[in-house]
Amino acid sequence: MKQNIFEILKFRPYLFFVVSTLFSNIGTGMQVIANSWLILDISGQVSSIAIFLMCYTLPGIFLSPLTGIIVDKIDRRWLAISMDIYRGLILLTIFVLWHLGSLLTWHLYLMGILIAIGDQIYSPAAAAMIREVVKKDMLLSANASTSIAMQVGALIGAGFAGLIIAVSSAIDIMWINALSFVVSSFLLNFVRKGYKSPSTNISKVKGYKKYFSQLTDGIRYIVDNTSIIPMYILIFCITATVRTINVLLAPFAKDVLAVGSVGFGYIDASFALGAILGGLLLPNIYNKFNFNKTVVLLMGMLSCGLIGFSLSNKLIIAMLFFFLIGASVNVKIVCLTLVQQIVSLDYQGRVHSTFNAIFSVLTFGLYFLMGYLGDLISLRWLYSFQGIIVIVVVILVLNSKSVCVKAVKNEKKLPV
Repeated sequence: MKQNIFEILKFRPYLFFVVSTLFSNIGTGMQVIANSWLILDISGQVSSIAIFLMCYTLPGIFLSPLTGIIVDKIDRRWLAISMDIYRGLILLTIFVLWHLGSLLTWHLYLMGILIAIGDQIYSPAAAAMIREVVKKDMLLSANASTSIAMQVGALIGAGFAGLIIAVSSAIDIMWINALSFVVSSFLLNFVRKGYKSPSTNISKVKGYKKYFSQLTDGIRYIVDNTSIIPMYILIFCITATVRTINVLLAPFAKDVLAVGSVGFGYIDASFALGAILGGLLLPNIYNKFNFNKTVVLLMGMLSCGLIGFSLSNKLIIAMLFFFLIGASVNVKIVCLTLVQQIVSLDYQGRVHSTFNAIFSVLTFGLYFLMGYLGDLISLRWLYSFQGIIVIVVVILVLNSKSVCVKAVKNEKKLPV
């Protein structure tokens, strides 16, 4: 019997995880807006937002291989809890610096680096933890529910952020987000009990050679299982698209649409609403179509949303196209679910982090390019360019002769 997408919420360990995700993303939804407005207020330059995001990307470039080994070696629940507390302390430090009158732009850049270190450990740990507590045939429902929780949190956060900035200051969002991390860490305690070492396949080599042995084990796993590569290419395309349009959204709302912080919040909230609806419909869409058709449909929607948004001249039109973008990015969930099913649980941290290191280098260059072009070329053209890139990537991936595409075509449909 097919399951409803909310059937997974009856599973108590996962319920605690998804509620934890909801609370942390309420804070994160506010944080995204606060970062942009704080940087613009202090520096007054669009390029400063891109620099901040480049700083955020740096830990992914240099630390991803190490974090993958850590996630495959240390209890993933403990790692997630520790990173929640760590990120909360960083945000409280920024809040204190502001009230001491000492906050400078470089402090925000440093915050981006330090928060990113926590994110680099938390994200693969949380993804692997879901795989630990949820059965394979429930993964799509679990990932879709997690995505919905993230977007509901982002929606609530965006709404509160616009209100807080309007009546108070963006800096107050720092301590509120820190509190959300504390609540999240508390809830993660109940996902399961005890300490659980994830991997039985960690190399027995001692000393510094042990690190390289474990790293090469992860790379060798990818080489032996090339079927996952096209799915990671799609994941990167979607992730990079969302991140780069966020680089441009604050100046687009402020300078092109002239809707201010409140309008910025409305547009960001539209994305969250679209993602929530898309997450609810995704399992049914995937079961009705195969992998290729689902990718073409949703990536086509993403491209249309980006190009349509670039042509928007009114707030309501911009919100509608950003809603479409939000609904379409859920194709990432399908790719992530299949990766979780295919990749051995012992290697998920290293595989995820290896790809993340590659993607971080590419994203760093993309942020640099967007930051440079953001002050030289019309923001409308940059959004349109993103839409074109999406179409090109889909064509290249789906025309690939990779084992991945063939394997996905024969993949059994997942329960909803």
